[in-house]
Amino acid sequence: MSNFDLTGDRRLNVKRIFTISVITVLLVSLVLIPYPVSAANPTEVWVDDDWAGSSHGDPVDGHTFGTDAFATIQDGINATDPPVIGIVNVAAGTYSENIIIKFRPKIKILGAGAAVTTINGGGNGSVVWGNNMHADSRIEGFTITGGVAASPPGWGGGFYLESSATTIASCNITGNSAVIGGGIYLTDKLGTGMSPKVINCLVKNNSASALGGGIFFFGSTLSPTVMNSTIADNPVGDGVYNSLASTTITNTIIYGNSTNNLYDAGGGTSTTSFSLIGTDPLFVGPGDYHLRSGSPAIDAGTNTGAPDNDLDGNSRIVNSVVDMGAYEFGASDGDPPTSIQATADIDPDTLNKNSKGKWITCYIELPEGYDVADIDISTLLLNDTVPAEPSPTEIGDYDSDGIADLMVKFDRQKVIDKLEWDWTMVYSEEITITLNLNDGTAGEGSDTIKVLPEENKGKGKGKK
Repeated sequence: MSNFDLTGDRRLNVKRIFTISVITVLLVSLVLIPYPVSAANPTEVWVDDDWAGSSHGDPVDGHTFGTDAFATIQDGINATDPPVIGIVNVAAGTYSENIIIKFRPKIKILGAGAAVTTINGGGNGSVVWGNNMHADSRIEGFTITGGVAASPPGWGGGFYLESSATTIASCNITGNSAVIGGGIYLTDKLGTGMSPKVINCLVKNNSASALGGGIFFFGSTLSPTVMNSTIADNPVGDGVYNSLASTTITNTIIYGNSTNNLYDAGGGTSTTSFSLIGTDPLFVGPGDYHLRSGSPAIDAGTNTGAPDNDLDGNSRIVNSVVDMGAYEFGASDGDPPTSIQATADIDPDTLNKNSKGKWITCYIELPEGYDVADIDISTLLLNDTVPAEPSPTEIGDYDSDGIADLMVKFDRQKVIDKLEWDWTMVYSEEITITLNLNDGTAGEGSDTIKVLPEENKGKGKGKK
């Protein structure tokens, strides 16, 4: 058809005009009419196994089930917004699941504490599997158990994390098995340079048929840190097997593992400091990895980089210097140990530099509810300076008041030499006795003695 009519004027292209009009209307509608967009995923969610059976939209404890409240940890993870730091708060309970963390590089999964929050893998692979997790990510406050990573490939019964800089904190990792890395397997598979952390963790009773019953680190670009953890009694495989990685171990106890406590392979290097590797840490008893009195791990760590709390959630530090391992000796409910008022009776009640006596004897009573048999002799100090002699000691009712006394002795010459005295006059001096019980409870008692001048040739008169 010609583009011109009989008069020679250009014809109107109705089809073209219609097409332009439709496009114009559509463009205007996109600008003027709001486009329906799905609501963004929440940045924080809550998980409680007690909510199982709830329906989508149900209100639960101030949250909305299916939106920011879930009954499984996996559902909580999947609901978070991937690009940002997503927080999954997990209530106390036992969660029978194997969780997978993908496309959540900054996820924080926070349990209510390892003593009350358990993830049980049920023998169905790694309990926690994750990859490409940033240094902002964190998994904290769980018991991780029941992981079985069978071949192939059989990696990481409790944790398998690849190319991740995650912090695993305050977890009890126990009863897991794998071919390699029964408790934990960390690897920098992509070779991008990752520095994951294991802090305040107890890794025990895990097994690996090949390598690393407790922990397996792998990769020349992996630089893991283990801080204030206890890795003990993993019955099959090494405590820590470090292959190619550059590992830093601080304030940590590695003891009683079946093959090696710590083994570097393939050029891997472990830098250890303020740690007990293969030395008996004096645990309280079988299955109890708290420290007992006299442990070489007590007050023997470094405060630099140490966590604020131990695995029980109690505050560190009790006596100025942090302990090694997952548990702080003497910590209780986040407070320093209770201090009790003891009664101290020092004999003789005079101190004479000219006396030839060998001992200063002290009789100690504790208040009702405490037993002098529980006093840790090694902690007894006179004026915070002179230690009690380890023997002789004896328990009896020396003052016939119906209350048991602990009799201990201090070297008289050490008392004279190590403390400051004025030997030119007669005066009274308060003597303080400090102590700890075996459970870390502190105590203190005092008595007053008379100091005699040096020219006085008499001897102090004693009761015993």
